[in-house]
Amino acid sequence: MKSGKDEWGHAWPLFFKAFGEYKSPIQTYTAIPFIALGGLNEFSIRSVSVLYSLLGIVAIFLLGRSFYDSKTGLTSALLLAICPWSVHISRNSLEGLMAFVFFTTIGLYFWHEYSKKNSKYHIILLAVISFALALYSYFPARIFIPPLILFLLVSYRNQLINRRGLIALLLLGSLALPMIIHSLWGPGMTRWEQVSGDLKFNKFIENYIQHYSIDYLFLKGDIGFPSQFITRHSIKGIGELYSFQLPFLIIGLFYLFRQIKKNTSRILLFLFLTYPIADSLTSVSSPQATRSIIGLLPLSIITALGIINFLKLYKGKLMMIAALFIILAMTNSFGNFLQKLDKYPQYSSDYWGWQSGPKQIIAYFIEHQSEYDQFFLSPDFNSPYIFYKFYDPQSNCLNCQVGGIDVYSSEKKQLFAIRNENLNFWEEKGFRLDIIEQFIFPNGEPSFALAQPYLLF
Repeated sequence: MKSGKDEWGHAWPLFFKAFGEYKSPIQTYTAIPFIALGGLNEFSIRSVSVLYSLLGIVAIFLLGRSFYDSKTGLTSALLLAICPWSVHISRNSLEGLMAFVFFTTIGLYFWHEYSKKNSKYHIILLAVISFALALYSYFPARIFIPPLILFLLVSYRNQLINRRGLIALLLLGSLALPMIIHSLWGPGMTRWEQVSGDLKFNKFIENYIQHYSIDYLFLKGDIGFPSQFITRHSIKGIGELYSFQLPFLIIGLFYLFRQIKKNTSRILLFLFLTYPIADSLTSVSSPQATRSIIGLLPLSIITALGIINFLKLYKGKLMMIAALFIILAMTNSFGNFLQKLDKYPQYSSDYWGWQSGPKQIIAYFIEHQSEYDQFFLSPDFNSPYIFYKFYDPQSNCLNCQVGGIDVYSSEKKQLFAIRNENLNFWEEKGFRLDIIEQFIFPNGEPSFALAQPYLLF
């Protein structure tokens, strides 16, 4: 925002080197106006996800209305607005998740609108630009978007076999070219190399099937799987969707198969069958709500179709009663989710969650910097250097560094932020620790101690 350069001094990069990989640019550049208005803080950063989440609700309404009617659009938007998967992810800032959903959804809307009679040429251009922005939003989009475009080209070939269609495709290719070069001949596959591992076909099939399990979608979410230790992605005790959606999802799928000759049905089924692929290609042994985030799109609309077709079975007062029961189920489910969300900070503040502590520690360092020669933030964080850049962007604490027991010096007055479980390790190495300040996790357990060490032997 201030210099036009990233943390490595590169001017206006298209891909951001960070955490041993290269991040896509959409989330970063969208944050600039929020930081300009609100400063560099959690609220400003998370507002980006909120923005794309709200835009995604509008986009899925437009897509549902374009595919079917306003009732489908409104029901899809309502389901997305209260969905545990969507609400939770939109409350934190993880690279381009909601942007990926929004740009893909609005791209499909423009694409389908162009297929209608008397459509304007700029609509297909808006579709192409939207899909290109989706590509630059999140790494799994590079796996998901190309097959989707190919499928759409086949489905809408009659509308695109002309000069306008060719120009639109050339524009898409031009916009995607930097991404292709970055991925195939540059460092763009670094993230893929980190997560792919030695994937076998049978493991891919197992991963793929788990994305349709009752546990993942309706009961536990990704946090509930035995092999899942990361607490950032979902809420304990609830699925990525609500349990009441299961019968309507089945009805919606049945409806799509009955209407399989229609492009809209084939597109939704394609989305439903392909949303787990990017996540299934990784070496993780359980589904992750982040890499499969695009599932929000087909699952919301298909469930909406199920609800609408279910209500068509009734007439008059019976329809009103059935609709009332569905509204009550939605309200009760959302209330239950909010209760579980309220407890989320109690178990998500550790290393595999949101790493509570650095904000308070660095504030203490800055306030007391005249009292010590050096301050050290424990290296037992995920990329700990980033906390100084975020909580002390002006570098007010000149003597603040990342370090542990290996940087101790008896000749300097040092203050160390030490994980509570590592205090005994220092004592075993012959140190006496004078505890200056103790920090507490949201669940009441001790997290970090600010300690001044003295070597005894």
